[in-house]
Amino acid sequence: MLAQAMIQIQLFQMAVLGTAVIEPRFPQLQILEGTFQDLPVGYVRSNRIHRPNNFAIDSPGIDLFICSIHTIQLYYDSTMNQVRNKVWTRTALKNPHRLGDKRRRIQEMFSAIAGTYDLLNHFLSLNLDRRWRRKAANLAQMKPGQKVLDLCCGTGDLAITFAELYPALQVVVGVDFVETMLDIATHKLRTHRNKQNIDRCNLPYIIWLCSDVECLPFADRQFDCVSCAFGIRNLQNLLPGLRESFRVLKSGGQLVILEFAMPKHRWSAWLYGGYFRLVLPLIGSIIAKDAKGAYHYLPESVRSFSSAEELTETIRKAGFEAIHVETLSGGIVAAYVARKS
Repeated sequence: MLAQAMIQIQLFQMAVLGTAVIEPRFPQLQILEGTFQDLPVGYVRSNRIHRPNNFAIDSPGIDLFICSIHTIQLYYDSTMNQVRNKVWTRTALKNPHRLGDKRRRIQEMFSAIAGTYDLLNHFLSLNLDRRWRRKAANLAQMKPGQKVLDLCCGTGDLAITFAELYPALQVVVGVDFVETMLDIATHKLRTHRNKQNIDRCNLPYIIWLCSDVECLPFADRQFDCVSCAFGIRNLQNLLPGLRESFRVLKSGGQLVILEFAMPKHRWSAWLYGGYFRLVLPLIGSIIAKDAKGAYHYLPESVRSFSSAEELTETIRKAGFEAIHVETLSGGIVAAYVARKS
């Protein structure tokens, strides 16, 4: 009875705020295959859509229906049951990829550091992260009218880079399961357009979707490219996640992954390891007030993650072919490009 009462309270609050709780009909390509000129300014999430005041629920180009009570209960539970303790303890960091609740830890961690995420990315990488993302987008070699799906999109840097480099794309969809990161991505895109004086017509449609990348709400063979920048090691289940990417790719489509790596050269590895494990956590803790241990997780998750050879083999097991690996910036980052036959 208490749970039902709380659900009613949630529904009442959403009604007062004017935010409908809605869920796209599956397969969600009802949206992607529609007329993009009919889409409202806003962004779609797996259980909600944020829209301007003048947007009606029956606007053309969108086919949606009211979600189930179960979805609302899940939303309520995830909001009320956030763990306030430190996410990454010493014990958890011994091998973070084997934890059964890794997904929950990752979600809570990124929710906590979302506000300083971009600042620290640029500062700690000496702004090289912008160059790495541009390199990944260039490797994709996209053509006019194609569709890009950017997984673990975070605050949207790679998705926006795709849109800038390939303005003739049909759509770029950024997917992440941390809503606060998508809020920043939405604000960033709006600010970028205003600063550059870019009209909506001069860029492909960019849609932010809050969803789990290991269970994507898309029909088979819908995208020409699936990308992922520095998020593949954060998946709870690596191989199923890659198979899901394979499923939504069209035949001939490409997978493009950016991920941290350890340099092969002995002295480079020593210097990089020292910076990664000592300097980076210290700066991250100061600037981000990192109470969750995010900047201790980063070096440990890279150290204990698959090597380039192991990740290449996992990509092959997922069904991909013609796998090419290119190291960047002295071997601290690797770019993987694979194709679906």
